[in-house]
Amino acid sequence: MWFKVVLLLTILSVSKCNKYCSDQRTLDVLKRSTYDFSVKLLDSVIQDTKAEDFVFSPLVTWLQLTSLAEGAKKKTLKQILNVTKHSTLQCLKKKWKKLINEMNTDLKNDLQLRNLIVIDKLLSVKKSFLKKVEKLQDVDVLLYNFNNIEKVAEEVNDFVKSETGGTFSGVVEPGYFDSTYLVSVGMVNFKASWKSAFQKDNTEKKDFYSLTGVKIGKVNMMKQTGYFNVTYIPVIKSRVLELPCSIERISLLIFIPKERKHLLNFFYSLRRIELKSIFMMYKNTGQQYLNLELPRFKMDFEYDNIPELIFDLGARKMFTLNAEFKGISDYTIFTSMMTHVASVQVTEEGIQARSMTTAQNLLKSNNGSMDFVANKPFVYMLVDRELEIILFAGIFSKPEMYD
Repeated sequence: MWFKVVLLLTILSVSKCNKYCSDQRTLDVLKRSTYDFSVKLLDSVIQDTKAEDFVFSPLVTWLQLTSLAEGAKKKTLKQILNVTKHSTLQCLKKKWKKLINEMNTDLKNDLQLRNLIVIDKLLSVKKSFLKKVEKLQDVDVLLYNFNNIEKVAEEVNDFVKSETGGTFSGVVEPGYFDSTYLVSVGMVNFKASWKSAFQKDNTEKKDFYSLTGVKIGKVNMMKQTGYFNVTYIPVIKSRVLELPCSIERISLLIFIPKERKHLLNFFYSLRRIELKSIFMMYKNTGQQYLNLELPRFKMDFEYDNIPELIFDLGARKMFTLNAEFKGISDYTIFTSMMTHVASVQVTEEGIQARSMTTAQNLLKSNNGSMDFVANKPFVYMLVDRELEIILFAGIFSKPEMYD
């Protein structure tokens, strides 16, 4: 009798797992949770920076929080899940980690995405937490003795520099580890490689304007002509162009808002539309033949105000002395520092010479093109088309002569 009961429970459990943890459901949960979190966090960043230049990866912060959720309990866990919309089902978590790891593998030559969780090793961190967290390729847990904060900072910075090939250095300071137990550091770096390259000979110095039409400086403007996905989205009052990367699943979206108020409210308005909807609009309108102009630029951005933003979004207890992280350690532990370091570089470079040749031929044979000229403040967003994830986003508003 007991055997039959156990067998029945096992069958029901497998049936439930198949129902709630299918590949499609896993993908749907990942898309919805990361997108909802991303646009809310990016809205907070844009309000905090007052629409000044920035580059930020909401995915990095989402991964930071979901990693910490592996060791959170009770109200702390509930609040993190409410913010990230992350699932507690083990089968779902296993599958979304696989999806993220596959994306990282596909993008390893273009995108560096790393998360560090640095913990005082005197807290006897549980092996079960380390095992869960380190199943993600981009997450590392480092254990150091925080009694010597200068040495901790030096060793963390050495680790980062070594693991990122020198892309990042000096990402933490000794003060990060003073009177604290856990520090989380997120890093993202992307260097664009276009499907159809801009030709350097066509780049020229051009004026850059404010959204009110006032000339505010000059930029090195890259140019190319060809067929692109472009549309106007009324809900965010912006034209948006898709610039495909050499890896088919990745694109850079360029949004040009009509007015400054639309720029300030951009990510708030983006809550009312999904990436899938933008891609559908492209499909419905078809590609347009364009004269495209985009500034060459490089941007580095370091942001350490994340705890305040996450606190405002609703995950508050994790930053207090009453935080419940018993899945990490039996000692009292809370998150006191979350930092974010990002770098983006947009140049003429591309890797498909055939696409360049095609663009040249089109330029000679077609005179009925439209213009998409990014000569005023714009929002840029690197997205993964397969997972419909925002890898990073930012604003370019201050002209610079980046060589």
